[in-house]
Amino acid sequence: MGEGFVGLRVAVETKLEALGSRMSHIEKNQRILKRRAKKMEDKLTSIESKVEPSHGEDMDFRQWDYGTYEEKEKANSEKDKANAESKRLGKRTITSRIMSKRLREK
Repeated sequence: MGEGFVGLRVAVETKLEALGSRMSHIEKNQRILKRRAKKMEDKLTSIESKVEPSHGEDMDFRQWDYGTYEEKEKANSEKDKANAESKRLGKRTITSRIMSKRLREK
């Protein structure tokens, strides 16, 4: 009867060795992937630090960081209205300058 348990013990040890081997491969792959991810993050940080700000030409992903899309749209539309108003007023002042200059010339 002891011989039957010896065979079982050998089978279990073999399975455990196989699992241990697989685990070591998985752990090794995990370490490699972590190193690669760190290198990629460092490169990205380096690239981001070298890029000059592009004055609003970049895509705006802040809507996912905070607030909702609707809030962003509302803020952007208000901003656009304010810009349009300031441009309109700016054109008026230019037009009024031209008109006053013409009146002075007469």
